Amino acid sequence: MSWVKRWFNDDYFALYAHRSLAEAKVEAKFIHNALALPKGSNILDIGCGEGRHAFPLAELGLNVTGIDCSKIAINRALNQLETYAPLTLRFIHSDLFDLESVYSYDAALSLFSSFGYGESEAENLRFLQAIRNHLKPEGYFFLDFLNPSYVRNHLIPKETVFVRGEKVEIRREIIGQYVQKTMLFPTRTYKEKVALYSKNILKKFLQQVGFNPLFEWGDFDGSPLHHRAKRQIFLCQKTFC
Repeated sequence: MSWVKRWFNDDYFALYAHRSLAEAKVEAKFIHNALALPKGSNILDIGCGEGRHAFPLAELGLNVTGIDCSKIAINRALNQLETYAPLTLRFIHSDLFDLESVYSYDAALSLFSSFGYGESEAENLRFLQAIRNHLKPEGYFFLDFLNPSYVRNHLIPKETVFVRGEKVEIRREIIGQYVQKTMLFPTRTYKEKVALYSKNILKKFLQQVGFNPLFEWGDFDGSPLHHRAKRQIFLCQKTFC
């Protein structure tokens, strides 16, 4: 089993419980303003998790489809749907490559570094190509990714936290072009591994699969993208090539 399917479970959501809905609402507002799409536009939230961004985006008038390969994540999202009725929201337990609808969405989102999980450059390019295939002509792609230089300069090799009363040791290391995080719970161990792609490489990948990068930012506050920025955020548009 890949680390992606093994790790995105209840332990994951407990470890990252500090990521608040209030924070997601601020980020959703930034995404909404950046896309500048009319009310009722169809949005695909890839790796939506429990819907932290999908719900506030729907509150802003967008029709949101969230997909995630984690059934636990999708169930957590579905359990909140009644609270948000009658907003236009749906959640699908699916891998991006198995999603049937193509050329259907006005925009697609990949948030909180839900890209870069592939074991090779070719796999990650295939992921970007699949996103493009699900967009309408001239559709938009909003990519939020980690900044390698920030990661390298702020890496905490080892720390201990408590999750639901359990002592968890977290180890971080850079291995080749990947940053890897290992979570050691008392009776189970998980890993995360994300590629470290620079701004220039990301832009090259986006253009290679048929996206035109329009704007870039270093965080959700609209700050510029530079080597000290926390994030790498791009708004791209599907090209005709």
